[in-house]
Amino acid sequence: MQKSRLPKYEKSKDSVALRQGEILSRVVQISLLPESIDTASPKVKRVTHDYAIVATPDCDLDWDFKAQQGKESLGKLIPNILLCTVIFASDLAKRINSDRTPSKRFETRTPWKRTRQNKEERFHYLERIDSILDLQGEGIRSLGIDFKEFFTLPTDFLYSSIAAGLTQRRSVLLQPYNDHLNSRFAYFQSRIGLPEDHQYFEGEILLGDDTSPALTD
Repeated sequence: MQKSRLPKYEKSKDSVALRQGEILSRVVQISLLPESIDTASPKVKRVTHDYAIVATPDCDLDWDFKAQQGKESLGKLIPNILLCTVIFASDLAKRINSDRTPSKRFETRTPWKRTRQNKEERFHYLERIDSILDLQGEGIRSLGIDFKEFFTLPTDFLYSSIAAGLTQRRSVLLQPYNDHLNSRFAYFQSRIGLPEDHQYFEGEILLGDDTSPALTD
């Protein structure tokens, strides 16, 4: 593999605001079990995400952090932080392959190549992170994101989990790669479902005006 010439990450920092594009590990999510909502003893489910990436904008994160320290008004606080689940790219490749029809299951090069180039609208690929760019000093192998998998956590809960050493800050995705990721995530979430695609008829597409010869496939 050719070595990357452009920096795509920087090491996370402790005791500062979380960053958009920051990769975290061991992210704990607590949710109330629906069947126990209307009971005297509600029950919760705990899920630990191996990795997640922060999707909340930097400006909101920065204002919130200052407000937590009493340096800004309480109106700057944000109640929740948006995150995308992150998995190893190898696991994402297996998922993409398993979702295909049996007749196409072994044709892995084309869909995975498009995913790895970030041309598949549902998925995003992130290259490996060197240990020198990882706050934990371990490094992380290449990662993948499925834009259908996102969640929120209460802001104070996430910071408390970090302070307790349960959740770890790892690395921050740099610009323009962070903007690229977030624009693709926003596009996927803003899709509009249509009842039917525009129909194409053989020989109908013209080169110029209506008198131009029709193209044929």
